[in-house]
Parts: sequence; structure tokens; C-alpha cells
Amino acid sequence: MKNKVAGILRNKLLINYQSVKFVSSINKKYLLLVFISELVGSLKVLPYMYLLKVAVNLLTEISSFKSYLLSISIILLIILFLELSNTLINKFKSAQKIKLDFAIKGQMIEKNDSIDYYTLSTKKYFLLKTKALEGYEHGCIEENVSLVFSIISNIILLVGLMFTISSLGLALLLPVGITIGVRVMSEYFDRKANYIRTSQMAEINRKSNYLHHICENIHFAKEIRVFNLEDKFDDKLEEVSNEKNHIWEKYMKIFRYSSATYIIADIILQLVIYLILAYRVLVIKTITVGDFVYFFSAYQKIQDIMGSLASNNINIFLNANYLEDFMRYWLYKPNKSSMEYGNEKLCYMDKDDIIIEFHDVSFRYPNTDFDAISNINIKIRKGESYLIVGKNGSGKSTFIKLLCRLYSPTSGFITLNGKNIKDYDRQSYLTLFSVLF
Repeated sequence: MKNKVAGILRNKLLINYQSVKFVSSINKKYLLLVFISELVGSLKVLPYMYLLKVAVNLLTEISSFKSYLLSISIILLIILFLELSNTLINKFKSAQKIKLDFAIKGQMIEKNDSIDYYTLSTKKYFLLKTKALEGYEHGCIEENVSLVFSIISNIILLVGLMFTISSLGLALLLPVGITIGVRVMSEYFDRKANYIRTSQMAEINRKSNYLHHICENIHFAKEIRVFNLEDKFDDKLEEVSNEKNHIWEKYMKIFRYSSATYIIADIILQLVIYLILAYRVLVIKTITVGDFVYFFSAYQKIQDIMGSLASNNINIFLNANYLEDFMRYWLYKPNKSSMEYGNEKLCYMDKDDIIIEFHDVSFRYPNTDFDAISNINIKIRKGESYLIVGKNGSGKSTFIKLLCRLYSPTSGFITLNGKNIKDYDRQSYLTLFSVLF
């Protein structure tokens, strides 16, 4: 069991590493800006906390207005600098994110162009691509980079805050730890349910989109009316809608319970911290009112950071599910046998005879148990006209796709002037044809 868990963790970490490396290979500036943005965003909370402490202490000690103004102004200038810097960094980051998206989408187009037509038409590849696109649109690449650098930034901030409040005793962090445990569990179940929902929705959305496309497209309106198919499509759409609703209900039930549990634990934590710090101010008088404000802010921030670290770590591993879908698609290489392209160039003159012959050619689509065409034998001669007729689904389009080498025969072979067409360079072979599908 331990080895299995360790294997899963290694796989998730590898996926995250591959995705960061993937982004780095496309846009290194984006990675650097994300890190700086996360670091500045985390550390800028410190001057805000210190501002409250100084302001309250100066007021309670009844300091001079000049001293008050000078101290507050210095801290506000630091805050202003950090806020402006963060705004500027985020602006540059957004610009680099647009470039990153454009580059990734461009490479995805190139990838689709490099995949053979047979693979593109398989259900396996379609689902692989659909899940990858859903993961990308979900923000798995961007989220993963932000999560990695957010964890690093939060650890740096956490070390500083822990050092600051160590004078009060680390035992006071117990209520924070309890809440973190609850938060981790609620966050895990919520994210896990969301991924399962998205995965289950991929196939259902494919069916739904296909049915809506047929029902809404005027090109299919004639057949629907002539053959009275309205009720049949209504039944199919209702069936798909019921499947969607069932998945949403399961997800929302988990979400409601996890959210309620965390909210209750958070309220209890706030009460405990208030009481502990108030006791130190009012009873044993070991801290000032300004310290009360500062330490309470520090406790709240530690709670946020610890919860964020727990949440981010869970999110990284759950986001790895989306990343895995995307990287599996990105690293996917089709079976070489489906891309059997020869190297021989086809050279012919207009006066040359051309005979293309099908020798017992059969073809079966993937995930089916019947042949689309079976044992076809035919000679096609240059200069002659042929008419291929048949009812819907009889294999007319499949025949043309085999002729154009979009598919390879499941059995049998096709020759050009007695030589297997696979021996020719594919692009050279296609110069023989002018096809309007």
C-alpha cells in the first residue's frame, strides 16, 4: 500500500515538473514574473500588520501628532511602493500570459496537423483531446505554475511570522492546527469531487454537443421532419440532461458538507484566539493593545498561510489530474503502423497510364465489430469515369478515404501500377487527386 501511494505521489510530482518545464520551454519570462508576483503578494501583508500595531501603540501611548504622522507616513510609503510594484508586475505577467496562450494554441494546431487522419477520427484520441482542452481551459497550466510559486512564497512569509510570534509560545498554534486539518479534508473532497465531475462530463458533453448540433443545424432539418425524428431526439436530449443533473447533484452534496464543516471550524478558531490574546492583555498584562492587534493579525495570517499551503498542496496534486490529461495529450505519439508512409517519389507524365487497384481490401473502424467495407476488388484506370452508389453507411466515403490514404486497409492492399501505395511518399501520391468532400 505504501509503495502504491509513493508511486502515485512520484507520478503527480513528475507531471507537475513536466508542466513547469513545458511552460519554461515556451516562455521563461512568464515563470519569472509569476514568482515575483507571488512573492510580493505574500510579503506585502507585513507592512499592513505593522502599520496597525504602530498606529494603535502610538494612540494608546498618547504620542505627539508629529511622531504619529512620521511613523505612519513611512509605513504607508512602503505599502504604496509594494502595491504599485505588484500592479506593474501583474500587468507584465498578463501580457506574457497572452503570449503563452497564443504560443500553446499555435503548437496545439501544429500537433493536430502532424497526427494522421485515422488517429484523429478515433474515439480514443477525441476523448484524449477533449479532456486535455477541458483541463487547459480549466487553467491547469497557469494554476500549476501559480501554485508552485505561491507555496514557496508562503513558506518564506510563514517562517517570518512564526519567528515573530514565537515569544507567545508555540502551544498557542494548536487551534490553528485543528482548523487546518478540517480545511485540508474539506478542500480535498471538494477538489476530488470537482475532478470526477469534470471527467464524467467529458463524454456526456460530447453526446450533448452532437445532439444539439444536429437539432439546431438546418442541414439536418429535412431528414428530421421527413422521418418524424423529433420525439426520438427529444428523448435522447432528455436522457443526456438527466445524466448531467445526476452528476451535478452528487457534486453539490459533497460541496455543501465540506463548506459547512470548514466555516464552523473557522468561527471556533477566531473565538479561541480572541480569548487567549485578551487574557494576556487584560489579566496578565504581558502584551500591549498594539501587540494584541498585531499578534491577532499574525495568527489570522498564519491560519490563512497554513490553510493555503495545505490547500495548495492538495490543489497541486488534484490539478495534476488535469495536467496529466493535458500532458498525456501533449506527449501522445500515434502508433507508427497507422502512419506507414514510404519515401519513394511518384514521377509520372500526363501521357503515362495510371491504374489503381484494390486487392481484397477491407476496413473496420476502431471500437466496432463489423467491416465498413469488405473484400473490395476494383481497378480504377486513368481517363475512365466511375459512379459509386449506395445507401447511407454502405462505405462510399470510407472507400474514397482509403483511396486518398487517409486510412490504411484493415486487410488487403491497394496498388498503383502494381506497386503498394504505402511505398510512395504520401504527399507525392496525393498529387494524383483533386477531391471535394
